[in-house]
Amino acid sequence: MIRVIIDTNVILDALLPDGERPQGDRRSAQLILDAVSQRTVVGLLSSVVFSELVHVGKPRRTDRVQVAQSFEYLLDICEWTPITADTYRTAMASSFADVNDAAIFFAASRPDAIVTRDGKDYRDHVNVPVYTASQFVVKHLK
Repeated sequence: MIRVIIDTNVILDALLPDGERPQGDRRSAQLILDAVSQRTVVGLLSSVVFSELVHVGKPRRTDRVQVAQSFEYLLDICEWTPITADTYRTAMASSFADVNDAAIFFAASRPDAIVTRDGKDYRDHVNVPVYTASQFVVKHLK
C-alpha cells in the first residue's frame, strides 16, 4: 500500500466548504482522503500539518464544530508521524528552504509520495514523486 504525505493545503481543500478555497482541487483532495479512510492509501499526518490545519481551519468559524469533527476524523484515519528534536536537527541540516516541510518529510520515514499544491517546496529535495491532488488521483486512484 502506498504511503503518502498529504500536505496541509490539500487536506484543507478537502475539508473546507466549496468556494472557500477556490485555488484548490476539492474533488481530488476528497478522493484522496476517501482512499485513506478506505485503507487503500496510507495518509501520513504529522503534528506540524495538524497544527497548521487547526490554525487555519478552526478560528472564528461558524461551522467550527463540524471542522473540529473533521480534524478528529483525520486523527482516526491517518498514520501519525511523530516529530522529535532529532527530526528537526535533520530538517535544519537538509537542503530544504522550509524547515517545517523538511520535518514533515523526515518524520514520514521514507514515504512513497507527496501530495501538495506547493511542489516546488519538495521537488528539489526529495527522491520520491511529488504530485498535485489531481495528478495523484489519475496515477494511483483511477
